[in-house]
Amino acid sequence: MAQRFCQWLKERYGSHDNLVRAWGKRAFDSFQHEGFPALGERLDKENILPLGNPWFWDPEQLDGSQAYRRRRLLDTLEFLYELQCAAYSRYVSAVRDAGYTGEIIGSNWQAGRALSHYYNLHSDYRVGPIDRHNYFGGGRGPRFNDATMLRVPGSGMLSVGMQQVVDRAFILSEWVHVFPSPWGVEGPALIGAYGLGLQDWDASFLFQNRDEGTFAGELGKSQWEVMTPQILGVFPAVARMVRRGDVEPSPRLAPRYVHVPSLAQGRIGFEDRVTQSHDVKTFDSDKVPAAALAVARCVIQFTGHDQPTPHFDLTPYRHDGQLVSTTRQLRWTAGQTRHSGFVTIDTPGTNAVVGFAEGRRCELGAATIMPQCPFAAIFLTARDPDGDLATSRDVLLVAMARARNTGMKVFGNRLLRRGGPPIRLEPVRATVRLARSEPATLYLLDHDGRLTSRLRPLADGTFHIDGTRDRTPYYLIRFGRIVAPKR
Repeated sequence: MAQRFCQWLKERYGSHDNLVRAWGKRAFDSFQHEGFPALGERLDKENILPLGNPWFWDPEQLDGSQAYRRRRLLDTLEFLYELQCAAYSRYVSAVRDAGYTGEIIGSNWQAGRALSHYYNLHSDYRVGPIDRHNYFGGGRGPRFNDATMLRVPGSGMLSVGMQQVVDRAFILSEWVHVFPSPWGVEGPALIGAYGLGLQDWDASFLFQNRDEGTFAGELGKSQWEVMTPQILGVFPAVARMVRRGDVEPSPRLAPRYVHVPSLAQGRIGFEDRVTQSHDVKTFDSDKVPAAALAVARCVIQFTGHDQPTPHFDLTPYRHDGQLVSTTRQLRWTAGQTRHSGFVTIDTPGTNAVVGFAEGRRCELGAATIMPQCPFAAIFLTARDPDGDLATSRDVLLVAMARARNTGMKVFGNRLLRRGGPPIRLEPVRATVRLARSEPATLYLLDHDGRLTSRLRPLADGTFHIDGTRDRTPYYLIRFGRIVAPKR
């Protein structure tokens, strides 16, 4: 590696003296504290290693503690970027030569922030779709992050969308609320509506499901468990919404411009922020804040010349304390505490309220939803693949909140006891008023979504759901005459 790096440096600087003038004398033999002894680094000895890591390449360090070897670190970063691109190109050529014609992904890994991040992102961009991972919640030891993503628009797992590139498919191939986060139901709702909808992402894959073809019997056997009711249980509604394309992609772009050659000079044109704890990451930016993910399609655009990134002003999209999407289908009310905030979804096919909306009167296009419990995800969605709430015979209602093991004990953000099976669901209570005036019947479904013999005629389109009484999160509203379900 030292020989390859030195050859690269010779092509750029020509001689050791020129390299010293560019780097400065202090940059040589300067990694002793990192475990690399002073060997008398010289270009003609071919013993200069390409040393560095994302912390060294952080702009704050390049302008601060690492300023004395800034040029060396920037050259190293550019060399490693070119090396990675060359390796990816060889791999892609070999795969194509073998006859494969499908998509190829470079990597799904994060490389710090700012300079190293955008070099890595561009290297992936040269290969094909952009694929990333992100998680939310969890923690080490008994303490865990008990905050909700709903408190801050565009935060948490959703903020990974700040890495979407304008002319590439975007995939989130690992994501989930990490146990013991209690707010798992917000994940599918936000990723479905804002990620796969407003942001027009192309694919998502939850991680992980070591399942037996049914819901997990208890929470916490794995930190990254998909097969739990508060996560997978809301999928009948969210999947229908996503697959039908209910939420329109934003026609408005909020771009950040990146000129790759300028990275070699340490220039980007905006301040990029990444907070990372293992696989839990949050992304933000000064010119285009992560909150813009609640409004417009946020993208990176790699440009052929250096150009400034315009500031994206959120002011026109703030109405009555909410961030309203450019499509006007999504509204995000930010929270004031760790356990507050909610969103509404208002499309022809789906109406929903997700979050801490107790006591609110959420007037949507096809229904008014009034939650009467602290936290819930309440979805009304047309059952037919091409249906809408105004005309479909059947409308599915899913009402899901938190889930806990029997005997599970939590105090604040401390898990005192995990408990065990069976899993218990927090009851959801709400009043729903449908906009349609025709007669309808409310059927209570079992936990597998099957019709039961329990039903209630709806005289005026208004009804009340109560999980304590109904013992189910699933309901079917059927318009027309009452037909008793077959036993």
